[in-house]
Amino acid sequence: MLDVFDPDEADSPMVVEVPHAGTMLPAPWATGILTDATSVLRDADSFVDELVLDAPSAGAALLRANVSRHVLDLNRSRDEYDGQAVEGAPAHLCLPHGLIWHTNSQGDPLMRAPISEADAQSRIRAIYDPYHAELERLMRRSLDRNGVALVLAVHSMPSHGANRKGLPRRADVVPGTQNFTSATPSLIKIVEEWARGEGLTLSHDDPYRGGWVTKLWGRPGLNCHAIQLEFCRDLYMDEATLERNSGKLQALRASCATLMKRLSDGARLLAKH
Repeated sequence: MLDVFDPDEADSPMVVEVPHAGTMLPAPWATGILTDATSVLRDADSFVDELVLDAPSAGAALLRANVSRHVLDLNRSRDEYDGQAVEGAPAHLCLPHGLIWHTNSQGDPLMRAPISEADAQSRIRAIYDPYHAELERLMRRSLDRNGVALVLAVHSMPSHGANRKGLPRRADVVPGTQNFTSATPSLIKIVEEWARGEGLTLSHDDPYRGGWVTKLWGRPGLNCHAIQLEFCRDLYMDEATLERNSGKLQALRASCATLMKRLSDGARLLAKH
Protein backbone atom coordinates (compact mmCIF):
# COMPACT_ATOMS: atom_id res chain seq x y z
CA MET A 1 0.00 0.00 0.00
CA LEU A 2 3.07 2.21 -0.14
CA ASP A 3 6.23 2.52 -2.21
CA VAL A 4 9.67 3.53 -0.98
CA PHE A 5 12.45 4.59 -3.33
CA ASP A 6 15.92 5.00 -1.85
CA PRO A 7 18.40 7.55 -3.21
CA ASP A 8 20.50 6.52 -6.19
CA GLU A 9 23.69 7.69 -4.49
CA ALA A 10 24.70 8.92 -1.05
CA ASP A 11 21.80 9.99 1.12
CA SER A 12 20.92 13.63 1.53
CA PRO A 13 19.00 14.78 4.60
CA MET A 14 15.82 15.08 2.51
CA VAL A 15 12.76 12.84 2.32
CA VAL A 16 9.99 13.46 -0.24
CA GLU A 17 6.57 12.13 0.71
CA VAL A 18 3.39 11.95 -1.39
CA PRO A 19 0.41 10.82 0.73
CA HIS A 20 -2.55 11.63 -1.53
CA ALA A 21 -1.78 10.50 -5.09
CA GLY A 22 -3.16 7.00 -4.50
CA THR A 23 -6.44 5.74 -5.93
CA MET A 24 -6.60 2.18 -4.54
CA LEU A 25 -9.73 1.09 -2.67
CA PRO A 26 -8.53 -2.11 -1.01
CA ALA A 27 -10.78 -4.84 0.30
CA PRO A 28 -12.46 -5.14 2.72
CA TRP A 29 -13.19 -1.41 2.89
CA ALA A 30 -14.08 -0.72 -0.75
CA THR A 31 -17.58 -2.19 -0.61
CA GLY A 32 -18.63 0.14 2.21
CA ILE A 33 -17.50 3.37 0.52
CA LEU A 34 -19.99 5.31 -1.61
CA THR A 35 -17.69 6.52 -4.34
CA ASP A 36 -16.79 6.01 -7.99
CA ALA A 37 -13.70 6.31 -10.15
CA THR A 38 -14.33 9.97 -11.02
CA SER A 39 -14.80 10.99 -7.41
CA VAL A 40 -11.69 9.09 -6.36
CA LEU A 41 -9.62 10.84 -9.04
CA ARG A 42 -11.06 14.25 -8.20
CA ASP A 43 -10.12 13.87 -4.55
CA ALA A 44 -6.68 12.40 -5.23
CA ASP A 45 -3.60 14.50 -5.88
CA SER A 46 -3.62 12.82 -9.26
CA PHE A 47 -0.25 12.53 -11.02
CA VAL A 48 1.54 14.75 -8.49
CA ASP A 49 3.74 11.78 -7.63
CA GLU A 50 5.04 11.81 -11.20
CA LEU A 51 6.39 15.32 -10.65
CA VAL A 52 8.82 14.06 -8.01
CA LEU A 53 9.86 10.69 -9.42
CA ASP A 54 13.38 12.11 -9.81
CA ALA A 55 13.76 12.48 -6.03
CA PRO A 56 16.18 9.52 -5.77
CA SER A 57 18.48 10.99 -8.43
CA ALA A 58 18.45 14.24 -6.43
CA GLY A 59 19.71 12.26 -3.44
CA ALA A 60 16.39 12.06 -1.59
CA ALA A 61 14.29 9.14 -0.43
CA LEU A 62 10.76 9.05 -1.89
CA LEU A 63 7.75 7.70 0.01
CA ARG A 64 4.45 7.31 -1.86
CA ALA A 65 1.08 6.04 -0.64
CA ASN A 66 -1.16 4.12 -3.04
CA VAL A 67 -4.47 4.11 -1.14
CA SER A 68 -7.26 6.61 -1.82
CA ARG A 69 -8.00 9.08 0.94
CA HIS A 70 -11.63 8.00 0.62
CA VAL A 71 -10.38 5.08 2.72
CA LEU A 72 -8.10 7.04 5.03
CA ASP A 73 -6.31 10.41 4.94
CA LEU A 74 -2.64 10.04 5.81
CA ASN A 75 -2.09 13.77 6.40
CA ARG A 76 -4.19 13.80 9.59
CA SER A 77 -3.44 12.79 13.14
CA ARG A 78 -4.20 9.22 14.17
CA ASP A 79 -7.34 10.12 16.18
CA GLU A 80 -8.71 12.93 14.01
CA TYR A 81 -12.22 11.66 13.26
CA ASP A 82 -15.74 12.43 14.47
CA GLY A 83 -18.99 10.66 15.27
CA GLN A 84 -20.34 11.07 11.76
CA ALA A 85 -17.46 8.91 10.52
CA VAL A 86 -16.89 6.45 13.37
CA GLU A 87 -19.35 5.11 15.95
CA GLY A 88 -18.57 6.38 19.43
CA ALA A 89 -16.22 9.14 18.30
CA PRO A 90 -16.85 12.69 19.62
CA ALA A 91 -20.17 13.81 18.18
CA HIS A 92 -19.56 17.52 18.66
CA LEU A 93 -16.62 17.61 16.25
CA CYS A 94 -17.18 18.46 12.60
CA LEU A 95 -14.45 16.75 10.61
CA PRO A 96 -15.90 15.68 7.25
CA HIS A 97 -12.33 15.48 5.93
CA GLY A 98 -10.47 14.20 8.95
CA LEU A 99 -8.61 10.91 9.11
CA ILE A 100 -11.71 9.12 7.80
CA TRP A 101 -13.81 11.17 5.41
CA HIS A 102 -17.60 10.95 5.55
CA THR A 103 -18.13 13.24 2.55
CA ASN A 104 -16.09 13.78 -0.59
CA SER A 105 -14.76 17.19 -1.61
CA GLN A 106 -18.07 17.96 -3.32
CA GLY A 107 -20.02 17.30 -0.12
CA ASP A 108 -21.51 13.99 -1.25
CA PRO A 109 -21.69 11.22 1.40
CA LEU A 110 -19.02 8.53 1.36
CA MET A 111 -20.79 6.22 3.81
CA ARG A 112 -24.36 5.18 4.55
CA ALA A 113 -23.71 5.24 8.29
CA PRO A 114 -20.71 5.69 10.58
CA ILE A 115 -18.29 2.78 10.50
CA SER A 116 -17.42 0.79 13.61
CA GLU A 117 -14.42 1.57 15.77
CA ALA A 118 -13.08 -1.87 14.81
CA ASP A 119 -13.28 -0.93 11.12
CA ALA A 120 -11.52 2.37 11.79
CA GLN A 121 -8.74 0.64 13.71
CA SER A 122 -8.29 -1.97 10.98
CA ARG A 123 -7.68 0.83 8.46
CA ILE A 124 -5.28 2.56 10.81
CA ARG A 125 -3.26 -0.59 11.48
CA ALA A 126 -3.12 -1.63 7.83
CA ILE A 127 -2.55 1.76 6.16
CA TYR A 128 -1.78 4.60 8.54
CA ASP A 129 0.66 2.97 10.94
CA PRO A 130 2.93 1.40 8.27
CA TYR A 131 3.08 4.65 6.29
CA HIS A 132 4.01 6.83 9.25
CA ALA A 133 6.38 4.21 10.59
CA GLU A 134 8.22 4.29 7.27
CA LEU A 135 8.27 8.08 7.21
CA GLU A 136 9.68 8.10 10.73
CA ARG A 137 12.32 5.53 9.76
CA LEU A 138 13.45 7.65 6.81
CA MET A 139 13.52 10.87 8.84
CA ARG A 140 15.42 9.30 11.73
CA ARG A 141 17.86 7.77 9.28
CA SER A 142 18.51 11.24 7.89
CA LEU A 143 18.98 12.62 11.39
CA ASP A 144 21.33 9.83 12.38
CA ARG A 145 23.47 10.16 9.26
CA ASN A 146 23.42 13.92 8.82
CA GLY A 147 22.24 15.53 12.02
CA VAL A 148 19.49 17.22 9.98
CA ALA A 149 16.29 15.99 8.30
CA LEU A 150 13.97 17.71 5.82
CA VAL A 151 10.63 16.36 4.63
CA LEU A 152 9.10 17.81 1.47
CA ALA A 153 5.39 16.90 1.53
CA VAL A 154 4.08 17.12 -2.04
CA HIS A 155 0.41 17.80 -2.79
CA SER A 156 -1.82 19.34 -5.44
CA MET A 157 -4.79 21.70 -5.30
CA PRO A 158 -7.58 22.85 -7.62
CA SER A 159 -6.68 26.08 -9.37
CA HIS A 160 -9.85 27.62 -7.91
CA GLY A 161 -11.36 26.73 -4.55
CA ALA A 162 -14.99 25.61 -4.27
CA ASN A 163 -15.92 28.84 -2.48
CA ARG A 164 -13.78 31.18 -4.54
CA LYS A 165 -16.00 31.73 -7.56
CA GLY A 166 -15.18 35.01 -9.21
CA LEU A 167 -11.93 35.29 -7.27
CA PRO A 168 -8.49 35.13 -8.90
CA ARG A 169 -6.82 31.83 -9.62
CA ARG A 170 -4.70 30.47 -6.82
CA ALA A 171 -0.95 30.86 -6.97
CA ASP A 172 0.93 28.22 -8.96
CA VAL A 173 2.80 27.02 -5.89
CA VAL A 174 1.87 27.26 -2.21
CA PRO A 175 4.55 26.42 0.36
CA GLY A 176 2.89 25.51 3.65
CA THR A 177 5.19 26.16 6.59
CA GLN A 178 2.83 26.97 9.46
CA ASN A 179 3.54 30.68 9.12
CA PHE A 180 7.27 30.21 8.42
CA THR A 181 7.84 28.10 11.54
CA SER A 182 8.23 24.54 10.21
CA ALA A 183 11.50 25.09 8.32
CA THR A 184 14.52 27.31 8.57
CA PRO A 185 14.40 30.50 6.44
CA SER A 186 17.22 29.35 4.16
CA LEU A 187 15.18 26.34 2.96
CA ILE A 188 12.03 28.39 2.46
CA LYS A 189 14.09 30.92 0.47
CA ILE A 190 15.24 28.13 -1.86
CA VAL A 191 11.60 27.43 -2.77
CA GLU A 192 10.91 31.13 -3.30
CA GLU A 193 13.91 31.65 -5.56
CA TRP A 194 13.18 28.48 -7.52
CA ALA A 195 9.58 29.56 -8.19
CA ARG A 196 10.65 33.03 -9.23
CA GLY A 197 13.30 31.63 -11.56
CA GLU A 198 10.77 29.27 -13.16
CA GLY A 199 8.21 32.04 -13.68
CA LEU A 200 5.78 30.49 -11.20
CA THR A 201 3.59 32.51 -8.87
CA LEU A 202 3.90 31.71 -5.17
CA SER A 203 1.80 32.36 -2.07
CA HIS A 204 2.86 31.27 1.40
CA ASP A 205 0.34 29.32 3.50
CA ASP A 206 -2.65 30.40 1.35
CA PRO A 207 -4.85 28.42 1.28
CA TYR A 208 -2.86 25.61 2.96
CA ARG A 209 -0.51 26.09 5.92
CA GLY A 210 0.65 22.49 6.02
CA GLY A 211 -1.07 19.42 7.46
CA TRP A 212 -0.21 16.80 10.04
CA VAL A 213 3.18 15.85 8.59
CA THR A 214 4.26 19.49 8.55
CA LYS A 215 3.15 19.98 12.15
CA LEU A 216 4.70 16.72 13.32
CA TRP A 217 8.11 17.03 11.68
CA GLY A 218 8.50 20.79 11.29
CA ARG A 219 10.69 21.42 14.34
CA PRO A 220 13.74 23.42 13.26
CA GLY A 221 14.93 23.69 16.86
CA LEU A 222 15.38 19.91 16.81
CA ASN A 223 17.03 19.96 13.34
CA CYS A 224 13.84 18.66 11.68
CA HIS A 225 12.40 20.75 8.87
CA ALA A 226 9.16 20.34 6.90
CA ILE A 227 7.69 22.10 3.88
CA GLN A 228 4.34 21.20 2.37
CA LEU A 229 4.29 22.08 -1.31
CA GLU A 230 0.99 22.45 -3.17
CA PHE A 231 0.94 22.64 -6.97
CA CYS A 232 -2.00 24.03 -8.93
CA ARG A 233 -3.37 21.14 -10.94
CA ASP A 234 -3.81 23.10 -14.14
CA LEU A 235 -0.01 23.30 -14.34
CA TYR A 236 0.13 19.66 -15.45
CA MET A 237 -3.38 18.27 -16.00
CA ASP A 238 -6.83 19.05 -17.36
CA GLU A 239 -8.97 19.71 -14.31
CA ALA A 240 -12.22 19.15 -16.24
CA THR A 241 -11.36 15.75 -17.72
CA LEU A 242 -8.94 14.73 -14.91
CA GLU A 243 -6.39 13.68 -17.52
CA ARG A 244 -2.66 14.40 -17.41
CA ASN A 245 -1.17 16.90 -19.87
CA SER A 246 1.97 14.97 -20.71
CA GLY A 247 3.89 17.92 -22.15
CA LYS A 248 3.21 20.20 -19.19
CA LEU A 249 3.80 17.39 -16.72
CA GLN A 250 7.22 16.52 -18.10
CA ALA A 251 8.26 20.17 -18.10
CA LEU A 252 7.19 20.62 -14.49
CA ARG A 253 8.84 17.33 -13.53
CA ALA A 254 12.17 18.64 -14.83
CA SER A 255 11.64 21.83 -12.87
CA CYS A 256 10.84 19.86 -9.71
CA ALA A 257 14.05 17.88 -10.15
CA THR A 258 15.93 21.18 -10.00
CA LEU A 259 14.05 22.20 -6.85
CA MET A 260 14.71 18.90 -5.09
CA LYS A 261 18.41 19.08 -5.90
CA ARG A 262 18.61 22.61 -4.48
CA LEU A 263 16.69 21.69 -1.34
CA SER A 264 18.84 18.61 -0.90
CA ASP A 265 21.98 20.71 -1.18
CA GLY A 266 20.49 23.30 1.18
CA ALA A 267 19.79 20.64 3.77
CA ARG A 268 23.36 19.36 3.44
CA LEU A 269 24.65 22.86 4.14
CA LEU A 270 22.59 22.96 7.32
CA ALA A 271 24.19 19.71 8.37
CA LYS A 272 27.65 21.27 8.11
CA HIS A 273 26.86 24.15 10.45
